Amino acid sequence: AEAEARRRAGIVQVMLDNLRHAILLLDEHSLVMGANQAFTALMGVPREVVQPGTPNDALIDFLHARGEYAEGAEGEARMQRVRARDRSEPARYERIRPDGTVLDVVSEPMPGGGWLMVFTDVTEERRIRAALEAARNAAEAANRAKSRFLATMTHELRTPLNAVIGFSEALTADPDPKRGRDYVRSILESGRHLLSLIDDILDVARAETGGFAVTLGEVELLPIAEVSVRVLQATAATAGVTVTGRLPPSLPLLRADEVRLRQVLLNLLSNAVKFTPAGGTVTLSVEREVPGGDVVIRVADTGIGMAPEDVSKVF
Repeated sequence: AEAEARRRAGIVQVMLDNLRHAILLLDEHSLVMGANQAFTALMGVPREVVQPGTPNDALIDFLHARGEYAEGAEGEARMQRVRARDRSEPARYERIRPDGTVLDVVSEPMPGGGWLMVFTDVTEERRIRAALEAARNAAEAANRAKSRFLATMTHELRTPLNAVIGFSEALTADPDPKRGRDYVRSILESGRHLLSLIDDILDVARAETGGFAVTLGEVELLPIAEVSVRVLQATAATAGVTVTGRLPPSLPLLRADEVRLRQVLLNLLSNAVKFTPAGGTVTLSVEREVPGGDVVIRVADTGIGMAPEDVSKVF
């Protein structure tokens, strides 16, 4: 009978040792009845620590001394919670070991007393889940960015389109040749501004693919500044904002990219108009500093302004 019992116990132990789950079995007196090899390997405990008859408190003390429950007061508190846990009720929880291993722990009461604990290493599963969650968040952020981009571009494209439509209507209603020439010139400038906005979109695409280029040459700043002011005046007028230019009679040639410089001025002025309430003013000024002769371009407005700590983020 003893030989048969040993044979049956050996079969059970072989079965337990070939499970991928770590198993720990304790009796109604909180004494270890058995543990498989997966448990000793996963928890990193010597075989003698989980020999049959070993008190559960001794195993807890061993794990605590090794820092399994964290260090200091936090580790002491967690150890006491483990000791006091009610083993007569089934429980399932997640535990993170000091080495970062994530364990899914299941505690099940046994008939007649005692309990069975099953530990499963779910570290890779959690890593994959976290990666999927990060990918989902990134996709949602990209979708929100796309929506913001579309909303912004809709507003930006409406600005010159409104000017084109408004001056076209004015040209239709007013046959005066002199004013008509001004209207046509404003329509032309607004059309070019609209084209520049479309170029902006293409520039973003080129920049993302490494194809963005800057073409430097000799540039006359004053005509660019005058056109920028005129283009924005029509749009600003509908918002009750006045756009003016304080420009000197002459300036030296600059070495710059004319298209990019025009983009900068139009974008700064458009942004200033957008955030200036009705009755406010936006001013584009250009001057040569003395001494040194540097050319300084300023866009000033009476709008909401910016907090000083935000300036570095924007520029």
